[in-house]
Amino acid sequence: TGAIEAALTLPTGDNPPTDSGFNGYSVFPGDGNMVFKSFNRPVGCTLNGFDAAAFACPGAIGSPNPTANPSVLSVVDPKTWKVLDWVQASENGGGRVTASEFDGKNYAYFAGSSNVFRYVWDGNNISIDETWGPVPYLKPGQGPSGSVMILNNWVVLTTNGVPAKAPMSVVAISQENASKITRIDPIPLEPGQQSQY
Repeated sequence: TGAIEAALTLPTGDNPPTDSGFNGYSVFPGDGNMVFKSFNRPVGCTLNGFDAAAFACPGAIGSPNPTANPSVLSVVDPKTWKVLDWVQASENGGGRVTASEFDGKNYAYFAGSSNVFRYVWDGNNISIDETWGPVPYLKPGQGPSGSVMILNNWVVLTTNGVPAKAPMSVVAISQENASKITRIDPIPLEPGQQSQY
């Protein structure tokens, strides 16, 4: 019918609510709870919209020295529409969060401004998985990734979610062992060209 069934204000951690947006969510396969991730513009920036926060504000995620406060991950029960737990990450990430079940555990992956992070959801708490990563994924001159995708036992991402002067990479990281990384650079650049996925 288009009727609004519920509304929820998500935690923003150290970020002012007016500088925080939630640009997507994923669902944990193991228990069906939802995980949301914030994307934050630098404090003091008055530009609106994803592109403004990602590219135009000084200190935005696509700038050489990002200063926006780190993302917040929140787990929400889809039946009660209550926040079950939340955690502030150590980097801001413009892409979506991706949930996965691997070896019987629920994980949330996201690419920050320079590292890929994995968080574990144990049914009560969400916390950084200190046994995996964080994994640096950028070559010099590349821009940050968008979403991380699941491909069997691997998490896969592309670089250059913002325009960059270095060629894009496709990066695969093992869910089992974060030190197992493979990458290809499929599209070389001609002088003067830029890359953006």
